[in-house]
Order: sequence, then C-alpha cells, then structure tokens
Amino acid sequence: MPTRFDLLIKDVQAVDSLNKFNVQSDIGIKGSKITAVAQGLNKEEASTVIEGNFLTAIPGLIDTHVHLGISSCGFNMLTRAGVTTALDMSGTSQDIAKTALKFGTGITYGTLEAIIPGTNIANNDPSTEEIRQFVENALSNGSYGVKILGGHFPLTPAASKRMVRFCQDNGIYIAWHAGSTENGSDMKGMREAVTAAAGGFLHLPHINAYCRGSFASPPSETMEALELLQENPAIISESYLSPRNGANLICDENGIPKSKIVLNCLRKNNFSEDREGVRAAIRKGFLAVMKDINHETCLIEGQEGVEFFDEQDSKVSGSFDNINPLSSRLLAAAGRRYPANEFTVDALATDGGCIPRNVTLKTGIEFVRMGVFTMQEFVHKACLMPARMLNLENKGHLSIGADADITIFNPQTGKAEFVIVQGRTLLSRGILHSGTPTAFCTDKGLSFYERKNLPVFSVTPNLTRLNRSLNP
Repeated sequence: MPTRFDLLIKDVQAVDSLNKFNVQSDIGIKGSKITAVAQGLNKEEASTVIEGNFLTAIPGLIDTHVHLGISSCGFNMLTRAGVTTALDMSGTSQDIAKTALKFGTGITYGTLEAIIPGTNIANNDPSTEEIRQFVENALSNGSYGVKILGGHFPLTPAASKRMVRFCQDNGIYIAWHAGSTENGSDMKGMREAVTAAAGGFLHLPHINAYCRGSFASPPSETMEALELLQENPAIISESYLSPRNGANLICDENGIPKSKIVLNCLRKNNFSEDREGVRAAIRKGFLAVMKDINHETCLIEGQEGVEFFDEQDSKVSGSFDNINPLSSRLLAAAGRRYPANEFTVDALATDGGCIPRNVTLKTGIEFVRMGVFTMQEFVHKACLMPARMLNLENKGHLSIGADADITIFNPQTGKAEFVIVQGRTLLSRGILHSGTPTAFCTDKGLSFYERKNLPVFSVTPNLTRLNRSLNP
C-alpha cells in the first residue's frame, strides 16, 4: 500500500517568512515536494521519519555568493552549513561541474563566470564586441550570468560600464564586485558601480566589504552604502556576517600579489606589498592560508602556514582576519528601507563555500538572539529573498507544493542537524550523504550540463525590480 509521505519531519519549530508562521508542526514530503505542514501527522503514513524534538526547521538556506572552484571541499562545507542552493561567483562552470560530479552532495547550484583580463579576455579594457563574445561563451558553457571581479582583477571604468550596460540591454544577470582600475573595493568603488548601473539592474555583492573605514568610519560608510541602495532600488545586494575575507595569494614573477584585495590588506596593516609581506602576515596570524584537510578547507597560519605557502609557490588562497568591522556587518544586516520597512540589503550570503566562513546559520541565529532581526526576518533574508533574487519561485518557503528544501538545526548552537534537498536527506546528524548536485542555468546552458550528465533545469533571470515585501 502506498504511503502518504516518503519523509515525515515530526515535532519541529517550523519558521516561514512568506507564510508568516513560527509554530510547532510536522512537515510531510512526497517525492521532491512539501505536501503537508500541520500538527499531528501520522508516523504510520510515512516511509521515513525524522524526530525533530527541540529542533527548528526553515526553508533551505540559499547562499547567493559562494566560491566552489577553489577546492573540492565546497559542496561538503556548504551542506554542513545548512545550505541547499548556492550561486558560485567566479569559478567556471566547466571546473565546478567536474567537482560536482566527483565530490558533490546533492545541493542545487548555479554559476556566474568572472571576466578576468589575461585569462578569458585579452586585457582590462575589452570592447563591447569582446564583452559580447565572453558573455555568450559563458552562457553557452552553463553560466547563469556573469561577474566583474573588480576588487581582484579589475576592468577599466569604461569597460566595466560597457559590460553592465550590455548585460542590462540583453537581459543577462550580472554581478560586480565593486572596483576598477581607478577605484578600489571600497566606497569609491561602490559609488562607481552604482553610477554605472544608471538606475538599472546590477547585483552588488558583499555590501559590508566596501565599508571597512577607508575614507570615513565604518558606520558612516555603511550608512552611505545603505542610502545608495535605497536610492537605486533596481540594484540587488547581499552582505555577510564573518569578520574574515578571502583572496587568492598568487604572486607574479616579481613576487607581487596579483589580487588588488591582497595588496590593499597588506598596505592597510603595514606589511610590504610583496611576497615577503604575505609571509610576514601569515607568520603573525593576521593572514591564514587555506589548506584542504579531510575533505574540508582549513585555515593555517604561523610558521606552518608560511611553509605551506612556500611549498605551493604562492598558488593558494588565504583569508585575512578581523578585516570586516562588526559595526558594518550589523548595520548592513539590519538596515531598512523607509517608509516601506523592507531590508535595504536584500540577503545574507557568505562569500564562502570553499572559503571557511559559511556562518550564515550560526551567526544569523546569534544575531536573532541579539535582536538584530526576528527569526522570521532571518528566514526572509537567508531563504526567501535569495530565492527571489535568483527567480527560484519554488524555493525559500515551506508552502504546500514548494520544493522540499529544508534545513533543520539546533536553535541553541546554530548547527545544521539535517539538510534535505528536493526530498533527499543530504546531512543527517553530522553524517554527509553523497549525491549528484543539480545545476540551474539559462536555456542557453542546458545542453552543457546534459553533456556532463548533471541534472539541470533552466531559469530565466528576473531583472525587474525585486519584490522585497516582508508581507505575504
């Protein structure tokens, strides 16, 4: 006799911002969909039961800014952190597809390919035609959209503007890590990006990262950033909650770090802007090197970190500590648009994945305890709004008929206990279950994933003004 539920989650505190509930409930799943949210559902009608006593269930976390191309550990690390859907923001779809097939855990993911001078574009001042060719190649190779890595590998201001305008005119999802050959990854860079958007669509990542006190106090810079976003509602944005950053530490033949972010961090903290400065920063613990240990990317510093950096001939990524002030993280997370009372920064993301700062759940729950936002508002920023940003209508909420993407966590520790994606349990009490991820892309990239034998579905980016409502 067929069962009513393939999976039944019993006695959890279910929280949903779209449907406005925060109640003790059961959740029933059939196939890949949620089919019931109610109390008193019968265990005898389920093939599998998860006992959720004292745990909280929310729609699966959607992280709109991760990095999966740095190492093979990203899918594991995201799943352990409670993420069910993620958008990669620099790795090629080709590289990430290989990782997904070999090391995937079954989450859903999309990619934005970054335009990098000297790698996939000739120089930092590409023409509109060169931009068109890059974008078309990226989409046909499986990318959901494209990104300017202005903070690390900048284009000229004119080329950055050309790329934004081309994408706006052609309905292409575009993100810009603010910065150009003339302005850094700071408030000047953010002003430049906002001006270049000219009232049109643009995804501006990690707003808090532009508010580190380069020109004024971090709170003052954050308030200016919030004002710029309020004045430009077509721009979508996210911020992260970690004090750490991330950057590629590779140096050129002269021993100079290629990433502008690395140079800026060294300069601001009185280290020389060269390989020796990197080594000194690692030795003093201000900078840690990323190293994969037991299927997880770890941070190592001190002499051990220096030795690993040298062994790899600088071809590693790193993370600077305490680079993001608490004030800018709090203000970016809590800031509101008035008079609508909507969040100014749309979502919480990590800029993590392979970078070990996947703290949206853990730190987000701490922010709930601090009163920065309510639990429903946390779910709004970590689940519903990211789904709206990516036009994933069946994700981000616990409605009947929605995708059965659910994160179940301990509300005291912020630790994910169960992660369910389309009805499949990927994490169970700390145990990861392997699985093949599902990709999303535009229609132009479907054949790419089909050739890779990866499950895929198409999504048309919605570049119209985002629905930011905190009401149903």
